[in-house]
Amino acid sequence: MLLDTEAQTQLGFCVFLEWDQSMSFPILYAKVRELAATAQAMGALGAELRLRQSGKDGDPRLRSALRAVVDKFGPEQIDALAPGQIATIVGQLTYALPEALDLIR
Repeated sequence: MLLDTEAQTQLGFCVFLEWDQSMSFPILYAKVRELAATAQAMGALGAELRLRQSGKDGDPRLRSALRAVVDKFGPEQIDALAPGQIATIVGQLTYALPEALDLIR
């Protein structure tokens, strides 16, 4: 683990990253890129759900890209979300992503 359980609890989040002290830079950087892609997918999910909340279409070129990402989460499950569930997910994403940036800064 990158952080021990106590540190995770103190920071208010969990890190799901197996850490090997002998990990080389290329391997670590590959993992960082995976995590960055996950953050981008979270952003795409949040954007798509926010558009659904607002009833707006958004830019068609961007919307098709958002839907392609959201389809990876399971379009049936996303389509079946109730408005309150969408609000909960958007709220969590809106909170989690800036919090991660705050840790970096």
